Amino acid sequence: MLSSPHSGAAPGLLNRPEFVSADPSARPALAASIARYAAIATMVALGMRQFVQSGATTGYLIALLLAPVWLGTLHRYRGARLLAIVGSATLVWGIVLRDIAAADHIISSSVQIRSTVLLAGILLSICAILWARTVLSSAEVGLWYGAGMILNAVLTGTSAGNPWKNTWAIPVAIVVLSAINLSSKARAKRASLPGVVVLVVLAVISAFSDSRSYAATFLIAAILVGWQSRPTNLSRRSSAYLTVVMLVGVAASTYWLGTKLLVSGYLGANAQVRTVAQIEQSGSVILGGRPELQATIALMRSRPSGFGVGVEPTGQDILIAKTGLSSINYNPNNGYVEKFMFGGHIELHSVFGDLWASWGIPGLVLLLLLALNLVRSISTTISRGLANPLVVFLVVWTLWNLLFSPIYGSAPTLTLAVGLAIMYKADLRSGMKHRSAPT
Repeated sequence: MLSSPHSGAAPGLLNRPEFVSADPSARPALAASIARYAAIATMVALGMRQFVQSGATTGYLIALLLAPVWLGTLHRYRGARLLAIVGSATLVWGIVLRDIAAADHIISSSVQIRSTVLLAGILLSICAILWARTVLSSAEVGLWYGAGMILNAVLTGTSAGNPWKNTWAIPVAIVVLSAINLSSKARAKRASLPGVVVLVVLAVISAFSDSRSYAATFLIAAILVGWQSRPTNLSRRSSAYLTVVMLVGVAASTYWLGTKLLVSGYLGANAQVRTVAQIEQSGSVILGGRPELQATIALMRSRPSGFGVGVEPTGQDILIAKTGLSSINYNPNNGYVEKFMFGGHIELHSVFGDLWASWGIPGLVLLLLLALNLVRSISTTISRGLANPLVVFLVVWTLWNLLFSPIYGSAPTLTLAVGLAIMYKADLRSGMKHRSAPT
């Protein structure tokens, strides 16, 4: 039998110095480097949000391919596996609801696919970020994710009308706050003062750029980050509860003060005119600026179980929503309701409304789990003086989006917020002492 001239030498070749490293730690180091660069590439891809087809992005696809890797890390985080299970059950229930609604509603296959891919992509992205935190610091995760968002803005161009509000506010905030935390070597106390300064500056820029929601969010985050530096003799649990009360109080106070400044014209004439008109129309800035919430409430009363993924609204559904809008003196016959909210799909302009409409009660359970993880994170870290300014801002912004922004537009910051906010079990057991490993 003929054989290769090298066949007998193969075992010897494997023992040559050029094939075997003299340093036993070289292979683990190489694996760590590969994992690090893979995590960086994944964060940039998730931040860029480059669409491939049917709502799928390159980031979603990478997160899916990394499933064998991140599945083994979920047990390290408190509530991560529960979130993954509830999220998976929600995806299934949306299809069940769709089949029930098919008896008297039209089903749009394209909307169904896009909506399913979006929710699945959010869940996959959160899991990928949790894995990335095992090889990168939270600051690095935020920095590369934000870099991806900025790269996308550069490639696609800025939005017309208000570039700060529509394009740059979030990416700039993420990158700058990440850089501050990175320069502080992940020690939150060192990042608190510069974090407060940056957040206040961002709030001022937003206020004078006709970006009321951003201005309020940056200001609330600045107050919460500054609050953690206070001296306290309370127990950790009592301090955490006090932080939650503080969050509600600061939000209410910011809303009251912001309304006064807007109505008085201190934040610009255009903002003043719009704010006054909204208050006169519905009685408050929130209802006037987000009337879709009233339509959501009306639909929930009519159909508590939700509609199902990909279900198109009937004329009766639209009429019910319009009746809810009319109850706050909003004119529903302006084209916006028929085209944006109910034009072949159901869009209720909030993560809350969108999850309920497509995924029913499980969607609301998923929403509750997301909110609990966010609130628990900042209440625990702030009470211990270890809150990351970036995470505080992302949590506050995401809590706003849960009630007042569509799930599609909220997805990038929602995934990053939840991915950074879910806490290591070891941190909770050890009192969240600073660790040299990625956090």
